[in-house]
Amino acid sequence: MSISAPTLPSGTVITSPRGQSALAPEFSSLFFALFIVFMPWEWVRGDEFADLVNYTTRIYDLRDYGMRAFQWEDTILGWLKFEYLWFALLTLVAKLNVEPAVFLSSVTFFSAFLTHRFLRQYIGALLAGLVLANPISIDLMSSQVRSALAFSVFLALAGGSATGKWAWVRWGAMLALPFIHTAMTMILAVFAGAKIITVMPRLSPVMRSVLIGCGAAVMVVVVATFLPTLADEAGDRRQLADYGNKTAAYVMFWLLLGIALAASAARRNAVSWEYAFATFITLFGSLAEFLSLPGFRFVALAIPVIFAAMPLMKKELRQGSMVMTAAYGVLLVYYWVR
Repeated sequence: MSISAPTLPSGTVITSPRGQSALAPEFSSLFFALFIVFMPWEWVRGDEFADLVNYTTRIYDLRDYGMRAFQWEDTILGWLKFEYLWFALLTLVAKLNVEPAVFLSSVTFFSAFLTHRFLRQYIGALLAGLVLANPISIDLMSSQVRSALAFSVFLALAGGSATGKWAWVRWGAMLALPFIHTAMTMILAVFAGAKIITVMPRLSPVMRSVLIGCGAAVMVVVVATFLPTLADEAGDRRQLADYGNKTAAYVMFWLLLGIALAASAARRNAVSWEYAFATFITLFGSLAEFLSLPGFRFVALAIPVIFAAMPLMKKELRQGSMVMTAAYGVLLVYYWVR
C-alpha cells in the first residue's frame, strides 16, 4: 500500500513556525535594496559620488577600446593586482551596451540586498535596515560598488557550512573575490583566522581576546611595512597620497567599540566567527587610521558583521555600546547632510 503526500489547497503559502510567510524576510531585504537604489543620495549629501563617475568612464573606454587599452601581467598575481574579474564584468557590460547607470544601480541593489539579508538574521529586518541606512554604508553600497559587491558576496558565502556536498563551490567562490577587489585578500585572511580561533578548544577567553588584539596590532605593522611597496606595484589607482585619513574623533568610536568587543570576549566561554572578525577589524581599522594608514575602509566593509556581533556582548557593555552607537550615528547623519 502506498502512502501519498498530503496536498495543499491552491494558493496556500508555506509559513514559518511563527505563522509568518517564509518569503516575508526576503521582501524586507528587497524593500531595503530598492530604498538604497532609488533614494537620491547625491542630492541628500549635496555632492556626486566620484567613484560612479570613474566607473562610468571606464565602461565607455572598454566599449571603445576593449581590454587592450589596459595592461596587466598574464599571471595569477597579475590578474589579482589588475582585479581581473571586475574588469571582465565591466567588459561584458560594455559589449552588451548596457547603460553604465543601469549596471551600477544593479550592483548597488544586489549588494544592498545581500548585506541586509545577512544582518537581518542576527538583529531582525527592521533594525538591520536602520543600522545599514547610515552614511558610511550608503556611500559604500551606492558609490564604492566594487568593494560592496565583493563583500556582500562574501557575507552570503560565509554563513554556509565548511563541509558538505557544495562546500568546495563556496570556498572556490570565496577565493575568487580578491579578483574583484584585492582588499578581499585581507578579509579572507581575517575570516580564516576568526574561524580558527573559534574552534581552538584549549584557548581561554582572556587569551583569545589577547590573541585577537595582538593579531590586529601585528597586522597594522605588516600593513605599515609593505603597503607602500604594494601601492607602487599596483599603479596610480592605489596611490596613498590620495587617501584622506579620518580624524581622531571620527575613529575613536570604532576603537572604543573594538575594546568593548574584546573586553566582552574575555568574559565569554565561546565566540562566533562573526564576533572574532568584528573585534579584529574594529581594532585593526582604528589603530591603522591613528598611524595614517588606510584602515577605515575595512571597518566600513565590516559594519554588517560588527553589528551582527554586538548582541553577543555582555549586557552592560552592549547597552553602553548601543547608546554610543546611536549618538555616533546621529552625528554622522548631521555632518553628512549639512
